[in-house]
Amino acid sequence: MFSKVNKKAISPLIATILLVVVAVAIIGIVLSWGKGFTNTTLSKASSIEVYSESEIGFYLNLQNSINGRTTVSYNPPQNTTYNNLTIVGYGLLGYTTNIVPLEPPITISKSQTANIDHGIILPEFDLVLYLDNNTMITKFNLKQEIKQPSSCPEGFIPVPGNHLYGTMNERGGFCVMKYHAKNDTGSKINSTCITGLEGSDSNLTVKSVPEIAPSVNINYCAAKKSCENSGYILMNNSHWMTIARNIELNELNYVSGNLGEGFIFRGHYNNNPSLIIEANSDDSNNFYLINSPNSDQRRTLYLSNGEIIWDFTGNAWNILEDLVLIKDHADGFYTSDDTEFNSGNDNLFLTDYYKGSNNYYLKFNQLGNTIFNYKDIYLLNSKYNAVNNGIGIYHGNSNRGSVSETITFMMRGGDKQNGQYSGLMELTFPNLSSNGNTVGFRCVK
Repeated sequence: MFSKVNKKAISPLIATILLVVVAVAIIGIVLSWGKGFTNTTLSKASSIEVYSESEIGFYLNLQNSINGRTTVSYNPPQNTTYNNLTIVGYGLLGYTTNIVPLEPPITISKSQTANIDHGIILPEFDLVLYLDNNTMITKFNLKQEIKQPSSCPEGFIPVPGNHLYGTMNERGGFCVMKYHAKNDTGSKINSTCITGLEGSDSNLTVKSVPEIAPSVNINYCAAKKSCENSGYILMNNSHWMTIARNIELNELNYVSGNLGEGFIFRGHYNNNPSLIIEANSDDSNNFYLINSPNSDQRRTLYLSNGEIIWDFTGNAWNILEDLVLIKDHADGFYTSDDTEFNSGNDNLFLTDYYKGSNNYYLKFNQLGNTIFNYKDIYLLNSKYNAVNNGIGIYHGNSNRGSVSETITFMMRGGDKQNGQYSGLMELTFPNLSSNGNTVGFRCVK
């Protein structure tokens, strides 16, 4: 028979105090670990170490995400002093090393919702939101619905729309020519394109097929009219950037095979052969007709939906519908001292998107007196440049402070002979009557 052992019980008050002490210690350890992860690791991953995780991030709730737009609601406690928050920029955790500006910033008041158009077309990702008080909110494992057109004309491919660029619609996006436009019926007539405000009398219709070399030696008005004759419209910069941002976030488009590392494929650019060449119906034959190709000369690029587009960069330029006055071109900076180059010889030719080996470069947050916002001419990652990433350069042709109202049009992608300057973001501004033997175009539907 066992005897009962008497033990002095701990009083309820002391027990409560001990529990509180232990709980506080555990919370302190968790918060210390969590703070170290969010404030240090995340901010260093973004190279923006002044930003720390916001204490009000818990009250910013995700409602839904679709085609580059995330809807959020702000629901802090009733007695909070944080009655609103202002989001000034965003980033993709683990990828961007810059704050992508929201233009304009978004202020959300208590119990309100707002749409954040970030333009990121991924089914799942970690979104970083930067606030105006040097804090950030990280939303992990954000799931997104991505829609696209259910059908396209022959020779076109579907492109998921993007709210950031206004290309998201009831169809889910648009269709683009898989190949450069090719002559179908009729003939092009360039002579009537003077101001860009009147149409061309060209009766050319076009098609998208691989076996024929692109239709070139065409000017702006004739290209625009040819698309219209065929029941389409000429591609514009919003279409281009929708595709470019999509391509940027697909690791299959990097020579390294790793997202964000090294060069993005840029097609036929080394003038070997010295011809505009046709594509191939076999998408796996993606260095087709290029003699002794460099590793970055693959002619195909992949979209997030698995579709493939040929010669989006290199081979032949792509005329875009957008018209821009010379005075509205972006301003550049000189690399030597990181200040404006005001010697009087500041023509912005061969301007890089990020400081590289060229004499001039753009600053995404100091583009000058221009119609362009960040989203119009930059990838999500603003630190890509021509030399290190193969994205091409910005061929502006205005002196800083120019008041010229000469009309130019946008042309992107580069051609067969642009060398290192061909690429996904290659952009130049020819005069309206210009045409050339490497100037082509694409239509969208």
